Amino acid sequence: MPSISLPADATSYAVLIAGLSISALLFAAFAYSRAGDKNRLVSMALDNMSQGLCMFDAQTRIVVRNRRYLEMYSLSSAIVKPGCTLKELIQHRKETGFFTGDVDAYCE
Repeated sequence: MPSISLPADATSYAVLIAGLSISALLFAAFAYSRAGDKNRLVSMALDNMSQGLCMFDAQTRIVVRNRRYLEMYSLSSAIVKPGCTLKELIQHRKETGFFTGDVDAYCE
């Protein structure tokens, strides 16, 4: 198999690019870790509120809810989580006995 030799300049650039890539990955990992720390703090604050909280996006999907909201309506955290639709939530509330109306009519 023939070997390929790179000119010294190309090798230097390769080492520089590899070094910059590693630095970028380390920075991204650090930033992700810090964001995770902030998310954990916000989650702790929300879960320690005495009021129940459930917020939706424009597509009626849950973006955030706290533990107290689940407790108030005896809801499952496996169902009522970010991404759950309003219709899925109301259907689950009906199954737990905390909603007695028509799910479709309510969601309209």
